Amino acid sequence: MARATILAVAAVMMAASAALAAPLSDSDNRYLRDEFGPALGSDMIKDLSADERARLHEIINDPYLKSYPYARDHNVADFLFGVYMRGCSVWALSHTGPECPPASDAGAEPGKEIADRQCNACHLVGTMDAPSFYKLVKEGKLSEQELTAALDHGHMMSRINLSPAQISELIAYTHSLK
Repeated sequence: MARATILAVAAVMMAASAALAAPLSDSDNRYLRDEFGPALGSDMIKDLSADERARLHEIINDPYLKSYPYARDHNVADFLFGVYMRGCSVWALSHTGPECPPASDAGAEPGKEIADRQCNACHLVGTMDAPSFYKLVKEGKLSEQELTAALDHGHMMSRINLSPAQISELIAYTHSLK
């Protein structure tokens, strides 16, 4: 009898483990694409471990956080930023040059390097105070003129000095995220 109980418990634990390791649902992927952008979402999500996918699914579908979408978005953003930074750390261990893996669009790489050095801590996936690059582009609020004005006035950002060429490169990168 004890052996049957042990086997039953083991079967339940294996089923629970398999459920936790399940891939993200279509709903999860839609949410990630709509909230964080197709380029960023696919690039970051493809390398997640089964445990990380399970954790991300859990955050996205937490009943409490679903009642507070703003809080859910920021919890997911924090998770994604951690994944991004870990990917940069792994990349830096075996590569010289850029701190993070290159952009999938080679033309966007100079702007991505600027973003990685000076902007992504706040704007890659967004923070409570700073919108993500994807949202700014999606809402039509990120042009060269708007970025130049924001940098000139300091906005809510730390002082960042970029040349007109660097601003153009950064805009090219941010527009590649949509």
